[in-house]
Amino acid sequence: MRPFINSYNDLMDFLDDKVANVEWDEFYGERKFQAPFITQNTMPDEDLVEFLANTILIKTAIELGCGEGRNAVYMAKKGISITAVDISPVAIENAMKIASDSNVNIDFRYQDIIKDKICGQYDFAYDSGLLHHLAPHR
Repeated sequence: MRPFINSYNDLMDFLDDKVANVEWDEFYGERKFQAPFITQNTMPDEDLVEFLANTILIKTAIELGCGEGRNAVYMAKKGISITAVDISPVAIENAMKIASDSNVNIDFRYQDIIKDKICGQYDFAYDSGLLHHLAPHR
């Protein structure tokens, strides 16, 4: 921790240190929690399936907090060019294997989108596991 808070970024870093975070590499590596997105990691969100069934203009998409890529794989199978981002390298590694097994091409990126900018233009942005994990100060 820095001894002084001299800027907004210093304040955010200070508060980040005070918030308990999930260790996502451990979560995806150990697989001890029976969350549906772990046990059924090829099944997309029902809301996404319904939304895409009623939408025809999406050619590019980004998924924030993609985990093991179940929603990204689904979108890629629908012909959407997809970028999928997650903070966990373990989740991205698992996602790349699942995408390869599913014979789809996805631009997976290991990135902390809270601290790093996302660049690019997309027709659609999807999140099912990121924004609700934001610390209150973020």
